Amino acid sequence: MTKKYSYTQHSEVPVDLVDYVLNIANINNINELTIEEINDFLNEVDEFLSDEWPWQDSGIESGF
Repeated sequence: MTKKYSYTQHSEVPVDLVDYVLNIANINNINELTIEEINDFLNEVDEFLSDEWPWQDSGIESGF
């Protein structure tokens, strides 16, 4: 399975994702996390929010 996020340097991570990770991790500097931790977290979130949700066709997202 190909991972969506595979950054190799902290400087490659877009500012909006840096802000998101900092907020969730409750830290002030993105360098406190390894690039592997960042990629793993973002890929896990992406997988969790993917279109593979069992209720994707239930009408929940459109309000029924």
